[in-house]
Amino acid sequence: MKTKQAKKTALRILSNNWGQAMVVVLVLIIIHVIFTTAETNIYYMLKSNGLVSSQDFKLLSHNKYIILVSIVRYLLEFVLITPAYMGSVWWFLHCVRGQNNSVQTMFVCYSNFNIFVKSLALKLCISLIKLVAFLPVCICAFLQYRLINYALIHGFNNGIFILLSACCGLFSLCLLCFYIIFILRYALVDYIFVLNPDLNVLDIIKASTKKMKNNKALVVKLPLSFLCWIPSALLVFPLIFLLPYYAMSFTVMINSIIVDDFTSKRELLLGREAASLS
Repeated sequence: MKTKQAKKTALRILSNNWGQAMVVVLVLIIIHVIFTTAETNIYYMLKSNGLVSSQDFKLLSHNKYIILVSIVRYLLEFVLITPAYMGSVWWFLHCVRGQNNSVQTMFVCYSNFNIFVKSLALKLCISLIKLVAFLPVCICAFLQYRLINYALIHGFNNGIFILLSACCGLFSLCLLCFYIIFILRYALVDYIFVLNPDLNVLDIIKASTKKMKNNKALVVKLPLSFLCWIPSALLVFPLIFLLPYYAMSFTVMINSIIVDDFTSKRELLLGREAASLS
């Protein structure tokens, strides 16, 4: 399916579902805002009690309280938001496939313990794979940073040093491109999980990798087509409409790739379970 066709189809589907789509997106945003606000308030409380200082608030802080709060925040957010995110994928995919749907569909992962745990396991596995794959980029970028920093301190301006820094930067950029191409193979995992939660995590990852072999360009073109919307996205109100539009367009594109290969009886059972919640 072409990008333009996917976006047109998304608008047609959203014509009767804008309200619910915005609610689904807003729920995820609100949950994230709640965690961010709570973390900020805890930091303010720690600062008021003299346990942290303004100098501790930096990217790589060594303050044990900041590290502990950050770890707890991200763990709780991961456990609570991941099933909700999977539920939002569930909702958008149901819309694309013309199935009975409601906002409560996004909470279906909380109603089944096995699906809840598997959604966390899948997201954790994919996150770890992406993290390990990103390490070479980080190492190379850090090396470039150290070279530049060392040059500024010691005043090295010779051509060899500049060439080394430039080579590190170019190599980092190449590694980043390879990283993006690599992680595209996992673009379908959430959708395959929604269509067939009975599959184990490894089978879901293998199925996504197989399906994405000849479809990477399609998945890349769609986000690029939304770049022109970035200026308007800086304003909060247009963003509320843009995010559902993008999510629905992406789901339409993914659905055209997956087709019906992973539809199962389990999907129908879970669809009825989600409908019963409404």
